[in-house]
Amino acid sequence: MLTLLFTMVVLPALVAACGSDDGTATAEPERPTGSPTIAKPVPTATLTPSPTLRPTSTPLPVAMDRAALAALYHATGGPGWDNGENWLSEDPLGEWHGVATDEQGRVTGLELGGNRLLGELPPELANLSRLETLDLSGNALGGELPPELDNLSRLETLDLGDNSLEDELPVELGNMENLAFVNLSRNQFTGELPAQLGNLSNLAYLYLGENRLTGALPAELGSLASLAMLHLGGNRFTGKLPSEWGYLANLEWLDVSGNRVTGEIPPDLGDLSSLRRLDLYDNELEGELPPELGRLSTLERLDLFGNRIAGEIPDEFGNLVSLQRLDLGGNQLTGCIPYHLSAALGHALVGLELPVCIPPPPLPTPPPPPLPGNS
Repeated sequence: MLTLLFTMVVLPALVAACGSDDGTATAEPERPTGSPTIAKPVPTATLTPSPTLRPTSTPLPVAMDRAALAALYHATGGPGWDNGENWLSEDPLGEWHGVATDEQGRVTGLELGGNRLLGELPPELANLSRLETLDLSGNALGGELPPELDNLSRLETLDLGDNSLEDELPVELGNMENLAFVNLSRNQFTGELPAQLGNLSNLAYLYLGENRLTGALPAELGSLASLAMLHLGGNRFTGKLPSEWGYLANLEWLDVSGNRVTGEIPPDLGDLSSLRRLDLYDNELEGELPPELGRLSTLERLDLFGNRIAGEIPDEFGNLVSLQRLDLGGNQLTGCIPYHLSAALGHALVGLELPVCIPPPPLPTPPPPPLPGNS
């Protein structure tokens, strides 16, 4: 009975479910419309492996440094430089001739002195925001000094000496508070010396000689407590020497020679306790020599030639124990040369036709004390 039931009911159902014996599948039941319950598989494609990607863009600050250097190259006749090795190449900036960089590739130094740069300084140099040293001395640069350079807040050394830069010195130089060394000598700068330079508290060396600067000497420079060298010779300054310069306790060399400075030498200069050299020759100084200069125990050279100084040489000049050369010629001095000064200097005392003062007679030797018992 069970066998008959399996044959008549179950077996036909299995055959219908599996298909006919000839392998033809039965029709698939119709699916409901709408989104399929299983996503249709994406055909497999043969993929070519992508090469390893490398950064192709330069960090923006480095790119700005590169652009600033390129602007300098184009503005100053780069193809005619003596040495332009690697400039405008894709090499790291630190491999460009005269360029120094930090660990991030930012420009910190630019030294192209005596390299035949010809033209004007582009304002784009102000974009070198990490620049500490700028040395373009001994070239043929002209035009003005871009006031935008005051953006170089980290700059410590500015050397543009021996060029043909002109126009007035920008007052913005007084904003560059990290400056320690400034050389703008032997150019063609005109106008007055900005009083704002007195704000440069870290300034140790200031060379502005052999330009065409005019006007009064700023008293504000007396606040430069770190100043060791002040060279203003060979200009057209007028007026008096500021007494405030007597506060420059670290000053070793003061050169105001070859100007049109008038008035008397301030006695306050006798307070320059570190001074080794004082050059005031070829001016229009008058009055008498201040005896306070005799306090300059470290002074090695004193040149006052070619002024209108009158009177006698103070005896206190005999206290200048370090003096190696003294030139007082071309003045209106009278009297005689202090004996101790003449004895100490000998041939180093030049330009004077005055007699040597007769040394004072030695003090008499006191008589010996009476022997005991003698009345």
